[in-house]
Amino acid sequence: MTPATSVIVSTYRREDALLAVLAGLARQSDPDFEIVVADDGSGPETAEVLERARHEWPDLAIRHVRQEDEGFRLARARNLAVLASRGDRLVFLDGDCVPRPGFVAGHRRCRPGRATCGRRCLLSESATATWLHTPTSAGRSAWFWCRSRVGGEVNRLPFLADPWSASLEPALSWTRFRGMNHGVHRDDYLAVDGNDQAFVGWGFEDSDLAIRLRNHGVRLVPAGLGSTVIHLWHREADRTLEGENLSRLEDVRKSGRIRATEGLSSIEVIEVATTE
Repeated sequence: MTPATSVIVSTYRREDALLAVLAGLARQSDPDFEIVVADDGSGPETAEVLERARHEWPDLAIRHVRQEDEGFRLARARNLAVLASRGDRLVFLDGDCVPRPGFVAGHRRCRPGRATCGRRCLLSESATATWLHTPTSAGRSAWFWCRSRVGGEVNRLPFLADPWSASLEPALSWTRFRGMNHGVHRDDYLAVDGNDQAFVGWGFEDSDLAIRLRNHGVRLVPAGLGSTVIHLWHREADRTLEGENLSRLEDVRKSGRIRATEGLSSIEVIEVATTE
């Protein structure tokens, strides 16, 4: 059967974090989803992690879409994964952001004309090391979170980080649209031609998508309760191309443009190779 949701998990050479993310997805309260791993050119170790996950959690439907390592091309990797996906609801998750059990259910309010914006709980370097020591753990206790919060190892308590009830959908600014945790209906994603692959290197490809979605008339709303993810610590990415990407973002803000300059439609379908 076709799943209602496709969770697009982007990754690049971070196998320990990816395993923790997959462990989180294995504990979801809403099981009606598939996973499509958007691999930006990792080595064979990532495929090995996915094989381990398929063995450990056989109920998870995991597909792997990989492109060659030609630098930071996150936008294109996500587009490739969308082409290989089947769900009407596209939920994007970074491979270092561990979902809580209500993550998929929290993005159910994503529908035509509504894109969902999730939140994140930031872990310190030391708390991340503790988490990754037991990546397949069934969860973390309230004591773990309270101790981490008091010790300054986490910026918020994740179970208190959802300010909106399931019935509230206030319109949000595009600045609340985070690449590591958002949902877009497939119809709207296709209408704006997906992520803009002109954004290479770190920065602003998610903001560009949010602005073009709004230009198309899509309302950005908070994801529901339980959608906050646990963002594992990592070293800061190379921001050499940040200025160029910011210039592209300013262009789309001023122009009111809807479609990507180099989007989903620029990819030949034959390029999309998946493994399951």
